[in-house]
Amino acid sequence: MKHLLLSIFSILWFLCMGSAQNPDKKCWYIDYYQWNENTPALHILCGNDDAFNTGDELTLEMWVRAYTFGENRKVMGKIDSDGSGFNNGYVMGFQNLNVYTEIWNPTTQVITYGSAGPIQIDSAFVHMATTYSTNSGMMRDYINGVKVGETQIFPANPIEANNAEFMIGAAPWDPFAFQFYGALDEVRVWNVERSQEQLQKYMFQELQGDEEGLVAYYNFNTAYDNVVPDMSQNNNTGILQNASDLSWSWAPSHAPVGDLKMYDLHDRVAAWSGKLGEEFNYAMSNSGLSVIADIQRKEFEKYVLFAHDGENGTSTQNEPDGNHQGFQRTHREWYLNQSGNPELSVFLNLGDAAGEGTPLPQTEEKDHYALLFRENKDMDFIAIAFPNQIYQDNLIFNNLILQDGYYTLGYSESSFELVTDITNAIFQQVMIYPNPANAYFTIANAPGSFMHLYNLSGQMVMRKNISQPMEKVNTKHLPSGIYIIKLQHNNHQQNQRIVIQN
Repeated sequence: MKHLLLSIFSILWFLCMGSAQNPDKKCWYIDYYQWNENTPALHILCGNDDAFNTGDELTLEMWVRAYTFGENRKVMGKIDSDGSGFNNGYVMGFQNLNVYTEIWNPTTQVITYGSAGPIQIDSAFVHMATTYSTNSGMMRDYINGVKVGETQIFPANPIEANNAEFMIGAAPWDPFAFQFYGALDEVRVWNVERSQEQLQKYMFQELQGDEEGLVAYYNFNTAYDNVVPDMSQNNNTGILQNASDLSWSWAPSHAPVGDLKMYDLHDRVAAWSGKLGEEFNYAMSNSGLSVIADIQRKEFEKYVLFAHDGENGTSTQNEPDGNHQGFQRTHREWYLNQSGNPELSVFLNLGDAAGEGTPLPQTEEKDHYALLFRENKDMDFIAIAFPNQIYQDNLIFNNLILQDGYYTLGYSESSFELVTDITNAIFQQVMIYPNPANAYFTIANAPGSFMHLYNLSGQMVMRKNISQPMEKVNTKHLPSGIYIIKLQHNNHQQNQRIVIQN
């Protein structure tokens, strides 16, 4: 079954070229162009609790979308130094398209690279992690859950403790050095060495905050003003420095991280443009469900991820309205989160979806099957799509835009009645002013939207998350001319011309 599905993916590639994202899902965003006007020292100080001195073991994790990954930028760390010498603590960032981490025990230890790494220079969100253990003596770096480098630490001593504050956003020994700009999310500090399996399992998942070994957890979802709560049990609240500067915001996050409904589910997989290699628009699993998503390189506002509840066989519960003779569905449900409403081709395999149980009946009648959806577990399903193709026990649904919620496959001896309009998200009344604009324009009434700005040659010159009811957009760096503003929110788009006079 699984090998057959892989073949079908290849055969149907040329045939196949959701609701709003959780509004509370935020990241720390620094706009490079606005930051570059005044170059403020933007960093978050999180205190010097001794828990940050992790000693024998360490894991650092983050989701990051950099302005460019080719630069040398420090993103988090804890070092007591004036910059003239180093003998304690740790720092993590990126350089030359790689994770770049240093620890001191007290000897400086650096992972060295002979050439640029696997990260795209101007990419979407990327998951980075570093682990260290005195037991193994190894420091290991991971990108998107895959180990990309390691070095033997000798002697394998504990990381030397210090009294400095844990810092996010710049070099911990100098808040003006190696300033980070871009988008940052899901910053995690552990006093244990997380395995590759653990990294892969939870990189797509918000944490509960009580996980063993979790020292600090900054997901920015509840951040406000200059306050950055620590969502772990240690309560090491961060305070953003120089918060009056206009170049930063708590912006909607497009990191492929599922909400807490996904926490106890299985086999999390995702498609997003920051994925390594050329499979950023695939999310393939052995659980019965796989997708091809219409996500192109640098479309960082788009992703789709899903996981399943581990059930086997079939069920007759939560039947859609209507007369569906002999109704059955897969007992297994998949919970899906998405952003940017990518168009999907959905592949369902009857055998794999059944797990160790009995699969749904096999037939060539397309309208005897339907993709079923419900927003919450206490609801009955609705039927939203018939398969476009059936090949043996593989069903293919093309050109779908899905919203967050639960999905399963239904079967009936009679046809299903489809409900095609499952999302009703529309723009509020959007205003863009002044027009013509000189240096700045304001977008009003479009929070949660995403803006692309194009010149008349069709070249995209700016991207921006719209996070505020009154969002100010800096255009000082752009030449005078006519531009097209494209706003996207859920399934809806709005275009407007604007004249910039600089």
